Amino acid sequence: MCERYCYNCDASQRGAIAKLKPFAKFTAKKYTVYKGKTKQMKSVLGLAAGDSVKSWKSSKKKVVSITKAGKIKAKKKGTAKITVTLKSGKKATCTIKVVKKPKNSSSKTVYITRTGKRYHCDKNCWGLRNAYALYKVSVSTAKKKGLTKCHVCY
Repeated sequence: MCERYCYNCDASQRGAIAKLKPFAKFTAKKYTVYKGKTKQMKSVLGLAAGDSVKSWKSSKKKVVSITKAGKIKAKKKGTAKITVTLKSGKKATCTIKVVKKPKNSSSKTVYITRTGKRYHCDKNCWGLRNAYALYKVSVSTAKKKGLTKCHVCY
């Protein structure tokens, strides 16, 4: 029950406020992580007021482990589902695909974006997931432009 009061006309009203429906959603349904790397899962959207994360769970703990704070560690190649449970009881899931790091880090061709600050040896690197356009250049050209190695794919 809630009450509100108007100081101008000296009137008050009582009424019930509808409870917000619990809702949770990840920004993406699938994530790709390189073996041995970690990623903070902080992309749960749409929490209702007063709701929060209760627990995280991995379907395959040998592939991906997850802490209570939502930090995943990619252990071995494979696919696992991560489930987040909210205090309201609502659940959301996403798929984590663990892949091996590419071994072509010594290749002469790398991938860059028009405005990026890093060069990548793998065109499927998650650092390039929002790239509008990719350009193939040599490592020496990338270094001349002042770009540094990507810490994910190198």
